[in-house]
Amino acid sequence: MDAIKIQYFRHQLEKSFRNIFNIQSETAEERIYQTPELTSRSGALRAALQSPVYSISQSGQGVVTEIKYPKYVRFLDMKRYGNKRIYNRPIWGVLYGETRDNIRFEFRDWLRKNYGQALADSLGGQ
Repeated sequence: MDAIKIQYFRHQLEKSFRNIFNIQSETAEERIYQTPELTSRSGALRAALQSPVYSISQSGQGVVTEIKYPKYVRFLDMKRYGNKRIYNRPIWGVLYGETRDNIRFEFRDWLRKNYGQALADSLGGQ
Protein backbone atom coordinates (compact mmCIF):
# COMPACT_ATOMS: atom_id res chain seq x y z
CA MET A 1 0.00 0.00 0.00
CA ASP A 2 2.92 2.38 0.65
CA ALA A 3 4.01 2.12 -2.99
CA ILE A 4 0.52 3.15 -4.09
CA LYS A 5 0.53 6.13 -1.71
CA ILE A 6 3.93 7.21 -3.02
CA GLN A 7 2.60 6.97 -6.57
CA TYR A 8 -0.40 9.11 -5.58
CA PHE A 9 1.82 11.75 -3.95
CA ARG A 10 4.02 11.84 -7.04
CA HIS A 11 0.94 12.27 -9.22
CA GLN A 12 -0.37 15.13 -7.06
CA LEU A 13 3.01 16.87 -6.90
CA GLU A 14 3.52 16.55 -10.65
CA LYS A 15 0.13 18.15 -11.28
CA SER A 16 0.82 20.86 -8.69
CA PHE A 17 4.21 21.81 -10.05
CA ARG A 18 2.87 22.12 -13.59
CA ASN A 19 0.26 24.50 -12.15
CA ILE A 20 2.90 26.45 -10.17
CA PHE A 21 5.12 26.87 -13.24
CA ASN A 22 2.14 28.11 -15.29
CA ILE A 23 1.24 30.66 -12.62
CA GLN A 24 4.86 31.77 -12.29
CA SER A 25 5.21 32.14 -16.08
CA GLU A 26 2.08 34.29 -16.23
CA THR A 27 3.30 36.37 -13.28
CA ALA A 28 6.71 36.85 -14.89
CA GLU A 29 5.15 38.02 -18.14
CA GLU A 30 2.78 40.43 -16.38
CA ARG A 31 4.93 41.78 -13.55
CA ILE A 32 8.54 41.35 -14.58
CA TYR A 33 8.90 41.44 -18.34
CA GLN A 34 6.57 44.44 -18.65
CA THR A 35 8.89 46.45 -16.40
CA PRO A 36 11.46 48.33 -18.56
CA GLU A 37 14.40 47.93 -16.17
CA LEU A 38 13.86 44.16 -15.96
CA THR A 39 13.24 43.32 -19.62
CA SER A 40 16.90 43.51 -20.64
CA ARG A 41 18.07 40.86 -18.18
CA SER A 42 19.57 37.50 -19.11
CA GLY A 43 16.28 35.68 -19.59
CA ALA A 44 17.31 32.93 -17.16
CA LEU A 45 14.02 33.13 -15.27
CA ARG A 46 11.93 32.95 -18.44
CA ALA A 47 13.94 29.94 -19.63
CA ALA A 48 13.66 28.25 -16.21
CA LEU A 49 9.88 28.66 -16.20
CA GLN A 50 9.33 27.66 -19.82
CA SER A 51 11.45 24.50 -19.49
CA PRO A 52 11.45 23.74 -15.76
CA VAL A 53 14.03 21.40 -14.32
CA TYR A 54 12.72 19.49 -11.34
CA SER A 55 12.64 16.03 -9.90
CA ILE A 56 10.24 14.11 -7.72
CA SER A 57 11.74 11.07 -6.04
CA GLN A 58 11.02 8.65 -3.25
CA SER A 59 13.01 9.03 -0.06
CA GLY A 60 12.28 6.43 2.57
CA GLN A 61 8.52 6.41 2.97
CA GLY A 62 8.09 9.93 1.60
CA VAL A 63 8.58 11.99 -1.51
CA VAL A 64 11.24 14.64 -2.12
CA THR A 65 10.97 17.36 -4.74
CA GLU A 66 13.83 19.46 -6.05
CA ILE A 67 13.40 22.45 -8.34
CA LYS A 68 16.09 24.47 -10.13
CA TYR A 69 15.46 28.21 -10.29
CA PRO A 70 17.79 31.13 -10.85
CA LYS A 71 18.97 32.19 -7.38
CA TYR A 72 17.56 35.70 -7.66
CA VAL A 73 13.92 34.56 -8.03
CA ARG A 74 13.40 34.63 -4.25
CA PHE A 75 14.53 38.26 -4.12
CA LEU A 76 11.82 39.28 -6.58
CA ASP A 77 9.26 38.69 -3.81
CA MET A 78 10.96 41.19 -1.50
CA LYS A 79 9.32 44.60 -1.25
CA ARG A 80 12.52 46.49 -1.94
CA TYR A 81 12.92 44.56 -5.22
CA GLY A 82 9.39 45.17 -6.43
CA ASN A 83 7.25 42.64 -4.53
CA LYS A 84 6.57 40.66 -7.72
CA ARG A 85 4.90 37.74 -5.88
CA ILE A 86 6.36 35.16 -8.21
CA TYR A 87 7.87 32.66 -5.80
CA ASN A 88 6.17 32.30 -2.42
CA ARG A 89 2.59 33.09 -3.41
CA PRO A 90 2.27 30.48 -6.19
CA ILE A 91 4.21 27.78 -4.37
CA TRP A 92 2.46 28.09 -1.02
CA GLY A 93 -0.89 28.90 -2.61
CA VAL A 94 -0.91 25.78 -4.74
CA LEU A 95 0.76 23.38 -2.31
CA TYR A 96 -1.16 24.42 0.79
CA GLY A 97 -4.29 25.75 -0.88
CA GLU A 98 -4.91 22.92 -3.32
CA THR A 99 -2.50 19.99 -3.10
CA ARG A 100 -2.83 19.44 0.62
CA ASP A 101 -6.63 19.26 0.34
CA ASN A 102 -6.42 17.01 -2.72
CA ILE A 103 -4.19 14.62 -0.82
CA ARG A 104 -6.53 14.63 2.16
CA PHE A 105 -9.82 14.23 0.31
CA GLU A 106 -9.21 12.75 -3.16
CA PHE A 107 -7.05 9.72 -2.41
CA ARG A 108 -10.01 7.35 -2.16
CA ASP A 109 -11.40 8.47 -5.53
CA TRP A 110 -7.95 8.27 -7.17
CA LEU A 111 -7.44 4.80 -5.72
CA ARG A 112 -10.82 3.67 -6.99
CA LYS A 113 -10.15 5.12 -10.46
CA ASN A 114 -6.65 3.67 -10.85
CA TYR A 115 -6.86 0.46 -8.85
CA GLY A 116 -10.57 -0.16 -8.44
CA GLN A 117 -10.77 -3.33 -10.47
CA ALA A 118 -7.61 -4.80 -8.97
CA LEU A 119 -8.90 -4.07 -5.45
CA ALA A 120 -12.28 -5.57 -6.23
CA ASP A 121 -10.65 -8.68 -7.68
CA SER A 122 -8.34 -9.10 -4.70
CA LEU A 123 -11.14 -8.62 -2.18
CA GLY A 124 -13.55 -10.85 -4.11
CA GLY A 125 -11.02 -13.65 -4.23
CA GLN A 126 -10.83 -13.97 -0.45
